Amino acid sequence: MEFKRRQGTKGLALTALEALEQIDDRAYTMDLEAAGASPIYKLGIAFGGKDVVVSG
Repeated sequence: MEFKRRQGTKGLALTALEALEQIDDRAYTMDLEAAGASPIYKLGIAFGGKDVVVSG
């Protein structure tokens, strides 16, 4: 899971997708994959005030 706070006028959906990209770019799941963990669920969570969007 990667959490991101909305910055400026950027939409929450776009911010959640950026969180998913960060998971892949920084290889957060590499150790889990090497240990044979399956399935691995990736969640990008964006929030701004009381609004939340989850992408996976």
